[in-house]
Amino acid sequence: MNKFIIKKEKSYYEQAYESIKQMIFNKVFESGENISDTKLSEQFNISRSPIREALRSLEKEGLLIKDGKRFKVYEPTKEDVAELFECREALEFMAVRLAVERANDDELSELEMVLKKAENVLEKTDPDWDENIILINTQFHDLILKYSKNTRIQNQLNTLNSLIYFYRTINLSEKNRCDEIHAQHVEILEFMKRRDIKKASESMLKHIEDDLSHIQKLIDK
Repeated sequence: MNKFIIKKEKSYYEQAYESIKQMIFNKVFESGENISDTKLSEQFNISRSPIREALRSLEKEGLLIKDGKRFKVYEPTKEDVAELFECREALEFMAVRLAVERANDDELSELEMVLKKAENVLEKTDPDWDENIILINTQFHDLILKYSKNTRIQNQLNTLNSLIYFYRTINLSEKNRCDEIHAQHVEILEFMKRRDIKKASESMLKHIEDDLSHIQKLIDK
């Protein structure tokens, strides 16, 4: 719990927002759990106003659900994750097609460096490997989105970022699954480097469909 403390460099709202968000991602708050602004106010040693503002922001991102006068942590369902991933499929399918056309060689090299970082993390017995691999996985997808050079696609996906990250914490909780995802990322990049729009986009689509299937199985357990 020591990393979920309030410091004074940023506004109390910003710090409360980031801390609560990470507490959700790290399962300090479990799905369906009620969130008490009073308890958080005592824990962070700040007033309830910035905490309430942070809770409202997290509600807008989908990580919290308003339950009467209280907030509770988003609970994943097979139906909801299917809808979310349908959006991902449409947007990232198009993003990778555009990135194949528009990314220059240096930008593709940056993607390759990200995959090298992932490979290094997966090869080491790093106690924080799961958290690191989630961040690297996110970086890979974010760079493809960036190199699509389409701000409207970027803006659409940005509205889903928090829930996508939430599901990555579920999807990447097992080492074997991380290895499979890394192999799929390598394949996507190889097709991008060949400037093969059809195969790169098909590979991305299959990658996201596999993610969905795996997450739905875990939710079903």
